[in-house]
Amino acid sequence: MITGAPGFVENTTRVTKFQATLEGAGKYQIVANQPGNWTKQDGQSACQNILAANPAVGLFYAISDDMAVGCVAAVKSAGSSAKVIGIGGSAAGIDAIKSGELYGTVCYKPYDEGGMAVQMMHDVLAGKTSAPPKTTFYDTPGVTADNVSSCVPQW
Repeated sequence: MITGAPGFVENTTRVTKFQATLEGAGKYQIVANQPGNWTKQDGQSACQNILAANPAVGLFYAISDDMAVGCVAAVKSAGSSAKVIGIGGSAAGIDAIKSGELYGTVCYKPYDEGGMAVQMMHDVLAGKTSAPPKTTFYDTPGVTADNVSSCVPQW
């Protein structure tokens, strides 16, 4: 598992939910957890370190596409067959899925999310809503080679 820099809420939510899902499945083991500090270079270094200590790793979970793309380079360099998944749906992540290097990601849409927040703020300030503001979600599908065209990168 490759995490971001310390202090980010994503380190807690993305990691704890992933760990809980693995524990629920009962057949997977996390052998290492290293920070990739949100960058391709540090993601690559973290994956190199993990592969050196655990050459039989079958999957890397990087909590951002940038770190995942760096991890792909480490996997290729080591001659490993490990799969790599990321999160973000970034242009780099989507391109890596299209080329067959990255196994998967999650399609986030930051422009859409920002637009929804501004619209909600406008509606509240303009008196267009009588209910208190609420959390609004948008679809964040998993993306693999089978559905990669469904995620248009927004960053």
